[in-house]
Amino acid sequence: MLILRRISMWVVETASSAAFIGLWFRLYEGAPLSLGQPFLVQWWNYTQMTVVVFMLGSGYFLTTAIGAISRLRNQAIWLYPAATAALFVIHLWLFSGRWKSPSVLLLYVVGLIVVFACALFGNMVLRRNDAAA
Repeated sequence: MLILRRISMWVVETASSAAFIGLWFRLYEGAPLSLGQPFLVQWWNYTQMTVVVFMLGSGYFLTTAIGAISRLRNQAIWLYPAATAALFVIHLWLFSGRWKSPSVLLLYVVGLIVVFACALFGNMVLRRNDAAA
């Protein structure tokens, strides 16, 4: 049952990270809103692009899934979020190349914060549920 809870929490963490990173990409690109599509549709398109191109294309899904079901969650509460944030930076660097300008560095920093926060929240929820059970 524990492994099922870990996998379901990983799905929630990854989906929320993708949604927030998709929103950041949408705002970062500065695409005009007057294309006839509402903002939510554009956000959804950027989120899908994030999942398909980055998360699936770079192997981020696989490596974070391994970390989510491993014993990293049983260690210090910050260890798994730090590992997922490091994986995010490594995969983004491998996928997109080196940071070329300060604006690209901002993309890394915001993504790192989003991934760390989502993983930390998920880890806290799992620990609370494990303590209650």
